[in-house]
Amino acid sequence: MPQGGFGRDFQAVTQLRHRAEQELRKNERDLIGNEVIEKLEPYFETKIYEIEKGLILKQDEIIGEFIEMMKQRNRLLKFLLLTNSITILALSFTLGYFL
Repeated sequence: MPQGGFGRDFQAVTQLRHRAEQELRKNERDLIGNEVIEKLEPYFETKIYEIEKGLILKQDEIIGEFIEMMKQRNRLLKFLLLTNSITILALSFTLGYFL
């Protein structure tokens, strides 16, 4: 009875060849990917720098607007305190006069 030695050997060789081709394709993809990354990296670095710069400026503007709103709120509260004090004082004089 034949043992199928040639078929087994051929199958093993085919599998090894297939693995080697897969490994070669993987290495080629990695090499191409690294080349693409190297060529695009300066572009992306400048874009990231511009975006970060814009965000920092926008953040500074937002903080400035927040500070301005707090100042306006403080002015409004001082005005309301003054008008309430004057109103209470006027009402106390009015009530004191009539009572």
